[in-house]
Amino acid sequence: MELKINFKKMAMKKYIVVVLSFFVFITTGFAQSTRPDEVTDGNGKKVRISRQIMLADELLRSGSYYNAIDIYLQEYQEDPDNYTGYQLAYTYFLARDYKNSETWFKKMVSIAIADYPKAQYYYALSLKMNGKYDEAIPEFAKAQKAKVKGSEAAVLKRMAKNEGKGCELAKVLAAEPLKVEITHLGANINNNYTDFSPTYDPKTQNLIYASLVSKEIIDLGASKKVELKSKIFTAQRQGEGWTSGKEFSGPFNELGSQVGNGAFSPDGQRFYFTQCQANEQLKMECKIYMSEFVGGEWAKPKELNDINAPAGFTTTHPTVGVAKGNKEILYFTSNREGTVGGMDIWYSEIRNEGKEYTAPQNCGRKINTAGDEVTPFFSVKENMLYFSSNGLINIGGLDIFKTQGSMKSWDPAMNIGLPVNSSVDDFYYSVDNKKSRTGFMVSNRPGGFSVKSETCCDDIYEIEYIVPPVFTIMGRILNSKDNTPIEGASVNLMKVSRMKLDSAESKIDKMFSFYRGTEYETYILTSAKNGFYPGQGKVSTVGLLEDDTIYIDIPMDPIIPQIPIEVKNIYYPLDKWNLRPESFVSLDSLYNILTFHPGIILEIGSHTDSRSSTQYNDTLSQKRAQSVVDYLIEKGISPERLQAKGYGERNLKNKCKDGVKCTEEEHQINRRTEFKILGEIPNSIIKYDQGEIDAMKALEREKQEKADAEKNKKLLDLQQLEEGDEGSEVKQDNSQTTTTETKTDTKTDTKTDTKTETKEDKKVKDSGKPAGKAGVDPVLVKKGNVYEGNAVVNGVDTKYFLNPNPQLKLSMISDEFYIKLKSEGAISASDIKAGGKTIEISDGTTLTGDIIVIKTIQLGESVFTNVEARINPTITQNMVVGGPVVEANGCSLDMKSLKLKCK
Repeated sequence: MELKINFKKMAMKKYIVVVLSFFVFITTGFAQSTRPDEVTDGNGKKVRISRQIMLADELLRSGSYYNAIDIYLQEYQEDPDNYTGYQLAYTYFLARDYKNSETWFKKMVSIAIADYPKAQYYYALSLKMNGKYDEAIPEFAKAQKAKVKGSEAAVLKRMAKNEGKGCELAKVLAAEPLKVEITHLGANINNNYTDFSPTYDPKTQNLIYASLVSKEIIDLGASKKVELKSKIFTAQRQGEGWTSGKEFSGPFNELGSQVGNGAFSPDGQRFYFTQCQANEQLKMECKIYMSEFVGGEWAKPKELNDINAPAGFTTTHPTVGVAKGNKEILYFTSNREGTVGGMDIWYSEIRNEGKEYTAPQNCGRKINTAGDEVTPFFSVKENMLYFSSNGLINIGGLDIFKTQGSMKSWDPAMNIGLPVNSSVDDFYYSVDNKKSRTGFMVSNRPGGFSVKSETCCDDIYEIEYIVPPVFTIMGRILNSKDNTPIEGASVNLMKVSRMKLDSAESKIDKMFSFYRGTEYETYILTSAKNGFYPGQGKVSTVGLLEDDTIYIDIPMDPIIPQIPIEVKNIYYPLDKWNLRPESFVSLDSLYNILTFHPGIILEIGSHTDSRSSTQYNDTLSQKRAQSVVDYLIEKGISPERLQAKGYGERNLKNKCKDGVKCTEEEHQINRRTEFKILGEIPNSIIKYDQGEIDAMKALEREKQEKADAEKNKKLLDLQQLEEGDEGSEVKQDNSQTTTTETKTDTKTDTKTDTKTETKEDKKVKDSGKPAGKAGVDPVLVKKGNVYEGNAVVNGVDTKYFLNPNPQLKLSMISDEFYIKLKSEGAISASDIKAGGKTIEISDGTTLTGDIIVIKTIQLGESVFTNVEARINPTITQNMVVGGPVVEANGCSLDMKSLKLKCK
């Protein structure tokens, strides 16, 4: 008997991870044998085993991994057969003892790869879980070629590709790790088993978490009943650490079941949590409860019947977010009908202060995958959803991801990076909604408490992002005679070298402000205004260790002589006329002059570098000058006071004329805009400072933006899942045919078909059914309890799921697919069947019925006509076809070929 894995749920390989971080979702399948002491190996061959190995297999099935390991190890030492060795390696892997699983899978690869081809994949995966990315990459490449039989071959190949991409991603992320301190919370919080679901109490900032406390190894395979329960605890900050955990005050731990996964509403008045109990099949089923804080205490929890899934499914991991219109949204995870994979993230709108909840909706494929998405946390301060996934490209096990959006609309999820993520499982990420610099997570990384291997068990860690102190300089410009604030003085911020950094204007009722971020520097501040001598002051951020606002008053002596007013020039990117953001401060200074001296008329003259033709540069410079004029007009300056003039390349400031080789920096100097006064300002002149413009700073910013964009694109590319038609992959593997060759063959076949009517064509013609679209792959791919295939709905290509459930007598389509069909003209309002249920779909449209009649559905090679389908807004698949629908059209699923066969 070889343990067969449900690949969708494979990574949930330890207790207390998904539902309550307490029970694992593993599907086992056992080959039929004529003898109780016979099992099958990886290729289906019968293998005789001893009664001791039968006992170990039973312990493995029950989850008693450590006892199973002891027996497998002893038996292998006495009789080193391949079946025992493979079972030992696999059990080490499930127990998250990756060092030993690496050792034993490597051994199996060397001596038993023919009988156990999946050993290659698990060997590569063990290397990855041990952080040996360079070694794992070529092993995953070998795993893609493993001779696995049946429909698992394509699934394994795709998974090996994705896991290999995760190794590449890990190397990229390691080059720029996050600046963060990660601290194990110690024995006051963590114990030898699992501690999970840490979060902040928004009112007290106390730590709220759950824990399964035991000093001994829990033997789930023993005959003695285990009464261990997980409970919710709280702890207070004590210096750099936390006090010992105490049971959270309230009725949560009095329910007599497994509890955990606490989450607060943003105002702290509601507390959501999970209660889990074993069903008749000894599988944990979880439900979400909510308690309100009333009269100074937590009220009796109420089950959220509108949210919780029916029997046989689990609902857990609540978190509360906020969407547009200040709507509160409850996000949670569930494996209910309509999930993309194993566990998916779902949502429901909270109404009437938690007394009502809308019907649950799936968050969609931007975040949900064929794997598991768990432990969501919504940071209201950042408008960010954090969650963990083993279905997205990861650097090992469950990784933490982040995305912005709400409900069904999300940005692509991005890996949060090293060292928050590690080569093993990292989940239950949460942050302080007040600061966002600190937070918690759960991990089984080395360094935690454990009962066996260094990566067996989950502990809580505190995260503190190392953010350098940030500085702001604020101040006033004062008349030295009476110490009163001066309105309208220009203020320049410079380095000691007199390189200008920023500028501002003084106000009577408001301080000027320069935000300097994390910059350590000594600054000179100068001020100027008509009728005053220049003012000057000096401040420094050097040596400051905490965030600080530095205040300064700059006195100015009143005079009458002319005072120079300096205005920075404006620069542009190559071949563009849009203003750079750093130009706005300079233009605002010019705006201030125009405001205080309404008699000025200005010519805005723009210049280019010598590259491109004279005519092109004339046009470009005119557009650049006009962009400045447009900016000033938008701020309220009359158009009659502004004249735009494009000088092209006629007035270069350096040697860089046509034919002269120059650097980008030298060309940058020539791309500028200058101002000429067509009028007079009493007691003042304008001096144009050509040399101290931030041209180089602007160029560096452009380079940095380009580098950041390239980096983000690389990260996005690395995190693209390998998804596709597994059937096609299998065919290409068998035939060694390239994509181009396949297309050529298809064209040839099509031409032949048009010339000669085959027996199959005549059969379709005689049946009265329309001929199907050519080239639609008929092979289905098994995915859990359903099958995925290719379909054509009224001429629109899509994927569909075949669900053999005998109760599914109507097909279902998602509201998003309905909208697509309507937009492409494939269906219309007349296709809606009268007498159905009125529903509202995601584009805001209200439909008079929820059942439509689809004229033609082609499933692979089989064509059905006039098929009724229900529009279901809760499903994420485009279309689900039930077994009875297929049978009603005279077809059935051939399990050997994984194709529909029709009469």
